[in-house]
Amino acid sequence: MWTLVLFFISVEAAGEADDVVKVMEGGLLRLNTDAEQLNGNIQILWTFGNGKQSSRIAQYHGKIYTHYDDRFSGRVQLDERTGALNISNISTDDSGLYKALIVINKQISTKKYKVDVYAPVSVPDIKSSSHETMQHPPGTSQEMHEFCSVVCSVKNDRDVFISWYKGDEIVNHGSSSDLSINLSLPLKLHYNETESYSCTAANPVSNKSIRLHMKHLCPHYEGKITQTNIRKSLPTTTTSVPLHTDKPFTENDSSRISSSTDCLQHCGDVEVLIRLILSALVGLATIVFLVEHVRSTQKINISSDDDICMRDQKV
Repeated sequence: MWTLVLFFISVEAAGEADDVVKVMEGGLLRLNTDAEQLNGNIQILWTFGNGKQSSRIAQYHGKIYTHYDDRFSGRVQLDERTGALNISNISTDDSGLYKALIVINKQISTKKYKVDVYAPVSVPDIKSSSHETMQHPPGTSQEMHEFCSVVCSVKNDRDVFISWYKGDEIVNHGSSSDLSINLSLPLKLHYNETESYSCTAANPVSNKSIRLHMKHLCPHYEGKITQTNIRKSLPTTTTSVPLHTDKPFTENDSSRISSSTDCLQHCGDVEVLIRLILSALVGLATIVFLVEHVRSTQKINISSDDDICMRDQKV
């Protein structure tokens, strides 16, 4: 009789499953029969198929039999009260269609389960990809905006998707059917961003998350130059202090350096260059003035000496 039943199952149209069961690899799969209690009037046959053919894996016919398929050897049990199928240490190879053929007083009914077994999703990884600076045109009051781009990646697998969260809100997500490559999702952030971000990788049975640590992956761009670095890097003429004089370094000179520093922070490259050139011209003009002043003083002194000599000769 059961041979005829197996033939009936193998040629039966698959149709839609009564239930879809999704379970994590390594766990326990339990499929119910809806039978309240096993007795002499009930017979149950469990089969498994992942293609066109089905194989017997367990049976109740007055007694429980579970020795049919080697792939399930030592992992299959039937509930002694209800005939429910239990498979321990389930693997992804065990995904497929499970059928329970139930015979009660020669009345045949079936129960079908589509079982999908998933491996646990991998832990995602976040890496910094690039730094970007957007500068407004010279003369505007807005400062430059700095951005850091990061990428979250995870090993791709069946039905895996990846998401960026801003707090509890999804800001971006994606998936790919190409299982040969890692699944990656970029995110661009402003350095002034104060919200908490995290990346989550998930499949139907598991999920793993990792938080974004801005200080580690996106250290703030050191675009501001200190006054000490300005003094070391700029020519001495930019201070507008006359050379070869004993004139002390005044607060006005310090303010000029501060002004140059502020300009380097907030001005455009062209305006910075113009200010440096003007400072150099001022310093050069000061040197020329000093040289002419010294020459004039020397001429006056020579003229005075000549007048004294001529008076002495007359006397």
